[in-house]
Amino acid sequence: MRASLVRGGVHAARSVEHLRLFSASHAALDVRKVPEHEYQVRVGAAIRHLRATLPQFMERALVDREENGASDALAPYLSTYALMARARASRIYHPDMHFRFCPPLPQLPESLPGKPPFKPAFSLRGRQVYLMSAKWLRWTLRTLFTETHIRIEQLSLLPNRASAVAVDAAPGRPVPRDELLVRIRFRGASRVSGTLRDYSMVFRYRFDRMSGMICEHYVDQMMPIPGSRMWQALPRLGRGGV
Repeated sequence: MRASLVRGGVHAARSVEHLRLFSASHAALDVRKVPEHEYQVRVGAAIRHLRATLPQFMERALVDREENGASDALAPYLSTYALMARARASRIYHPDMHFRFCPPLPQLPESLPGKPPFKPAFSLRGRQVYLMSAKWLRWTLRTLFTETHIRIEQLSLLPNRASAVAVDAAPGRPVPRDELLVRIRFRGASRVSGTLRDYSMVFRYRFDRMSGMICEHYVDQMMPIPGSRMWQALPRLGRGGV
């Protein structure tokens, strides 16, 4: 019986060691820089994905994965890691996604005497927080507006070939390179007054050179200025700051 326990302990130790080596090796693969041609393919797929899904924001919020049902037929023949790698490659947004609302807006009037004017600016980090905040924004817009419509007016890719991947970049941290500018127009009728509201925004997306995923989303412009109460609630939701 003692021999069985010893063999069992050795087997368990080997299993733990194998799991540790497996996890370490795959973590190293996760941060490996994809080849240039693969990077370009992923950037192109992400741009097509944004073009197709952003106008559907009021129905679906943000969609993180590029849908490709035809490839699912290969799933039974792929290893666990191959399935994980394929799922990772189909994602659009980086795990360390950074969102920032920072348009050059004039200061809003003071809401309380003795307090500095409120500036509608905030930031948040992390893919899950980013996606959950988008769902909250969708719910808020559906509460405030009816007959909503979102249209992409302009989409421009700004290549940045001069930027190189930093040698000492922290593992798992994105290395921004190319930028995508998207001009969005949101239109909806107020549920309270019935007045038609129209907002124009400019989004700046940046792509991670290591993975080809979107790693930054900045709101560079927004006109007209929305109410201050809504913007005061957003930083508390994402627990972010500028």
